[in-house]
Amino acid sequence: MIEIDIPGSGKMIFKHLVCDYNGTLACDGMLLPDIGPLLHKLSADLGIHVVTADTFGIVQKYLANLPVHLTIIPRNKEDEGKVAFVRQLGAVTTVCIGNGRNDILMLKRNRTRYLLDTGGRSQYNNTVKCRYCL
Repeated sequence: MIEIDIPGSGKMIFKHLVCDYNGTLACDGMLLPDIGPLLHKLSADLGIHVVTADTFGIVQKYLANLPVHLTIIPRNKEDEGKVAFVRQLGAVTTVCIGNGRNDILMLKRNRTRYLLDTGGRSQYNNTVKCRYCL
């Protein structure tokens, strides 16, 4: 669990991190360098969940030795599947990170979220745009 006291907003308590996979933690299906050690470090304080449609069919290979809970969702309902997953965990205590069209609903409906900037503009209030969030 991570507790953050934000002046003017109060205390925020986080128990979970939900990440998209491709484009967020990986590029073309392959885990980005340095992500593994960062996930290990974060796992000491948060339950880490990777929710993906596994477009390239290789996510299990790359996450096998990492402290994450992997959930593969149907490709045709990715956005709805991610929202339902976060709702089940508890949106108030969950931080979400995503980068694509199928992450929009999850990001819009969550209190704390990160939209990875791949050169576009963010259209979401209370969303931090960043190149490297972890």
